[in-house]
Amino acid sequence: MNRCLMLPRVWQPRDPETVCTRIQTEGPSVYFEITLTPEEAEAYALDLLVDARRAKGARASREWIEKIAQQPH
Repeated sequence: MNRCLMLPRVWQPRDPETVCTRIQTEGPSVYFEITLTPEEAEAYALDLLVDARRAKGARASREWIEKIAQQPH
């Protein structure tokens, strides 16, 4: 599963014990806000890291296959 939703961090959450993310929807003052517990934020960040490593591996595999395919037989 790919995570395609970008959740930028808001630097000043209302509750200092939470992680607040804000997604701009229409303009600079129109946004959707999500508040996460520290545990939820860590889990989401780890999921993104796993996805990034998977994507890098897929890219490296594709590039290797393309390089092999271009070699004369």
